[in-house]
Amino acid sequence: MTSHSSKDKSSNRFRIIGGQWRSRKLSFPGHIPSLRPTPDRVRETLFNWLQIKLPGANCLDLFTGSGSLALEALSRQAASVTAIDMSPDAISTLRSNCALLKCENLIMVSADSLDWLRKQAGKGGFDIIFLDPPYSLKLIPQCLSLIDAGNLANEGCVIYMESDEDLANIMLPAHWQLTRNKKAGQVFYGVCERVITKNNLLYLRAVDTAMLVSHRLDHDNKVIITTFAPEEADLQLFIEAFTKYQEELKYLPDFQLYNELVDFRPIISINITAAELKKFGNITLSSDNREMTTRLALVVDSKPAFTLAKIYEAFRNLAPGSRKQVKVFRDMEEAMDWVVQQQDDA
Repeated sequence: MTSHSSKDKSSNRFRIIGGQWRSRKLSFPGHIPSLRPTPDRVRETLFNWLQIKLPGANCLDLFTGSGSLALEALSRQAASVTAIDMSPDAISTLRSNCALLKCENLIMVSADSLDWLRKQAGKGGFDIIFLDPPYSLKLIPQCLSLIDAGNLANEGCVIYMESDEDLANIMLPAHWQLTRNKKAGQVFYGVCERVITKNNLLYLRAVDTAMLVSHRLDHDNKVIITTFAPEEADLQLFIEAFTKYQEELKYLPDFQLYNELVDFRPIISINITAAELKKFGNITLSSDNREMTTRLALVVDSKPAFTLAKIYEAFRNLAPGSRKQVKVFRDMEEAMDWVVQQQDDA
């Protein structure tokens, strides 16, 4: 953990927020100036993001410091955490806390994190990586490069980053995307995820929504293809998933130049009224490109989904200031032809 401001300067202790060790208070070395646990509010948000992915995950905590992220992950059913720090005192205190909690799946290594990453190349990957180096050293880009080059990130790996500068300004390796970026006080924090390329399609998975969502970017045809996976959905799930979708797209280069194709065929039951659908439509309007016309194709199978999709189509096409054309289809090929045709006509 890097240095953070704290209102409680009288105690070198942190609290585990959730899981089997919830509310347990643990100590950390107070004589190391740059060592401060990630604030409770930030940790709570982070682990809300990771709640679906965390159980059974193998994690890596670089620059572990107090070990607050490592122990929080283990408290919430991570399979294992490898914690790295060059401070012997930090590792010693973490070892004591581990013994206090009777934790058996924390691997502690006293080493320089950069050197460890270089030596670890090709020796196995991780599902979640916590990356919170000392702010002043600006080590995030270098660490990301070593993680990427050393194949230390498993497929679908999520990397948490923390810094005193906006993460949107940090250069990420090729095929990595920033999918969350927030600020609490002077702390910028977020997650990035490696996208997967296959047949010139780029895959990006949502990491923190109860509704399974996947995005594919067809660069040849400039189309974003989105699939919603569950058979049943309600308003809250749609808002949660689409809000995440809009935030992800903000970090995709030139995303507003792309047409969209959304595949709702896996959904056979939807609990959304027409009024709620209009409210939902107002949320999706936020990412529209007001400078040029783009197309959104909705592909549905079930009768309820088709009816609601037609209502949404009418709402979007009549929305003031919107230049997005919306059309409902039952056939995926016809939908793809329609959105690609718009590019051909441009």
